[in-house]
Amino acid sequence: QMQAAIAMPAMTPMQIAARNEALTAARAVTLANAANRLVTPQTVKLVDQLLGLPPTNPRLGATP
Repeated sequence: QMQAAIAMPAMTPMQIAARNEALTAARAVTLANAANRLVTPQTVKLVDQLLGLPPTNPRLGATP
């Protein structure tokens, strides 16, 4: 789900918003459910690095 979200086009404001929404959903649903706890931006950054995903905004889908 994360790879699909990252692969989405992000050239226009509408595309960027859709991509950010997909990234948020992937993290909030998949990662938070798997961890069964709140997901922080630091956790998002670490998990993305461990999975070899390209850098994205770690606040998307994270709990502040």
